[in-house]
Amino acid sequence: MSAYLHTEQFKERFSSVIQLLGGLKNCSSIIGVTDEQIAKWRDGKSKPQFFSMCSLAEKAGIRLDWLLSGKGPMMLNENADAEQISIQIPRYDVHLSAGDGHLNDHKATLLDYIPFTREFLQKKLNRSSIDDLSILEATGDSMLPTISDGDLVLIDESDKTEIDGIFAYVQGDFAHIKRLHFMMGGKIEIVSDNNLYSPQILSGNDLEHFRILGRVRWIGHTV
Repeated sequence: MSAYLHTEQFKERFSSVIQLLGGLKNCSSIIGVTDEQIAKWRDGKSKPQFFSMCSLAEKAGIRLDWLLSGKGPMMLNENADAEQISIQIPRYDVHLSAGDGHLNDHKATLLDYIPFTREFLQKKLNRSSIDDLSILEATGDSMLPTISDGDLVLIDESDKTEIDGIFAYVQGDFAHIKRLHFMMGGKIEIVSDNNLYSPQILSGNDLEHFRILGRVRWIGHTV
């Protein structure tokens, strides 16, 4: 079996599994090893751990025999479409205030994973991997009716482009989720969808304690 693990064909098969699961970072979270180690397995620089391969194959909906040797069908469900295989996006215990401010005074802890299909990520978000994507919880009522208290939001930390939209950001010691309007002269207007909250304009020294975390790309409503 080990002979199969040092071929270009194995590298291609393993790369497809990594892509199905959303990239090296997500694979490393799933099985608890570094993404550098997974890259070494993929590239034939070290021998993969059997149980790690089992876990990755199961999560990707791939048959282990196919991954290791290329024999037999690829998918566990022979009728499955690879585009419909779920990619697991990590959810953390960080709360984003949609109100007066919620202090996050501890290191983010991974809670679980929320599944999205590759087709959804590609067609709706134009993403082929989950790198820099995370799911957090919104609290408060200032973004009603767009975002309710307790809603889950998908944050793209790679997108901090100064184009008006809904962003997660840190202001001082507080993490928020609001609409940002980028004004002339480097000013930023913070706007709530709930008109009970007045807009706030940041400029000059105010911006020293302001940091954008990422753009909101998806909102999961609770009922």
